[in-house]
Amino acid sequence: GDPEIEGRSYTQVIAISFLIGANFLILEHYLILALFKKLYVFHDALVLGAISFLVLSGLGSIFISVRRLPLFQLIGSVCCILLLFLQPTLSPTATILLLAPVAFVTGSFFPALFEQASHNPLAVFAMDAVGAGLGSMTAFFLPIAFGFDTFFPVAAGVFVLTSICTYLFFRRRGPAPQEDERQSGQAPDASGPQDQQEPSP
Repeated sequence: GDPEIEGRSYTQVIAISFLIGANFLILEHYLILALFKKLYVFHDALVLGAISFLVLSGLGSIFISVRRLPLFQLIGSVCCILLLFLQPTLSPTATILLLAPVAFVTGSFFPALFEQASHNPLAVFAMDAVGAGLGSMTAFFLPIAFGFDTFFPVAAGVFVLTSICTYLFFRRRGPAPQEDERQSGQAPDASGPQDQQEPSP
């Protein structure tokens, strides 16, 4: 059902849930494949990349609040773009360090959304899972079909898009329309003014 997040439509909620799920899996594969280009052993890249990404994203889900999220989104976007251009010259350790802020902020997206929809989170869980599935397929087939040089910019673009959309979604919202209508339609005080007297006969 509709999580009924104040000031946000059901379509907006499922769209941002889908995007957050896809972004998480795509970035996890980004780190794994970036390490694979350096280590040339996929098993090593898979273990090192997956564990590093999950640890960093887990820490982000614990320590980043919604109030601090825009700052970390900006830092993560800058690091992601730098990684995209500097990746050929970076060592595996430098690659992990530069992607660390990206993984850190990525881990905070879903908990922040879940907190907003905590009374009815089923749609958020469902669309996040659908997005994660599509993100995993994209991260698997896109490098095979078009190569790493295509996948890496797409992954960076997905992260920047997710950061922008989550910033717009979580920013301060005005009062709900229902509340405004309730306030405008409120009946006047039954006591009324006390200084008026009935005319004498």
